[in-house]
Amino acid sequence: AESIDLQPLLQRILAAAVYAVDAADKGGLVLADGEGTLRINALTGYRDNRMQGLRFSLDRGYAAWSYREGRALLVDDVQADPELAYTGEIEELRSIKSAIAAPLIVRGQVTGVIGLDNVQRNGAFNEDDLSVLTNIAATAALVLERARLFEEMNTQARQMAQIMQAAPQGVLLLNAGGQVMMANRVGTRDLSILADAKVGDVIERLGDQPLTNLFATPPTGPWYEARAGNRTYEIIARPISDGAAPEQWVVLIDDVTHSRQVRQQAQL
Repeated sequence: AESIDLQPLLQRILAAAVYAVDAADKGGLVLADGEGTLRINALTGYRDNRMQGLRFSLDRGYAAWSYREGRALLVDDVQADPELAYTGEIEELRSIKSAIAAPLIVRGQVTGVIGLDNVQRNGAFNEDDLSVLTNIAATAALVLERARLFEEMNTQARQMAQIMQAAPQGVLLLNAGGQVMMANRVGTRDLSILADAKVGDVIERLGDQPLTNLFATPPTGPWYEARAGNRTYEIIARPISDGAAPEQWVVLIDDVTHSRQVRQQAQL
């Protein structure tokens, strides 16, 4: 399954922020790492390689303040406030004079902070700059949310594929238009016999049963009987969603040809 590489996306957003705010010399974007620290995920203007992936505690620094408070912050003189100033070994960070920071908020939760720095003078930024950065932070948060949804969908797709492949019966995933989106190994074989089709094709029936019948509640019992050549199948279709017009259906196909033959012979 595909996954989104966030770093290039966040890097472009950060570069756009530096370009949009004239007073910005440098900038960084940090994300919460789930371990009680903020980790640098994107940088611009900084040269010290030690900053790549650098982690900051949540109790010091203006990025940590913005993260904790969930609010944007304008700092005219970073070095004047010991709670905001960096005191570590990296000279580039110790040289910051003024800064602005804005939180990345996804579904009401702060997930990171984007910050812009000026190393030349105090009071370099104003409220307009802070407003611009806040809007850019909202864009970055949207990117993160879409990435999360993408990964969630990928996880669900992988889980569904695993379930489908483990099923002894044929399993198909169809959209409302009858296109076959997925099939397990047995389902691929059954699909070829029942509809002379493969994954990706649009079908109108399975054997002698139209999809319109399968997509409706059976009049008697949960299964429909379908025939193709000398083979007999029992088929059931169920919507994935509970809406009035489901977009996807799971179709379970059971080849009962052999069991029917055994039953008939037993009755002789």
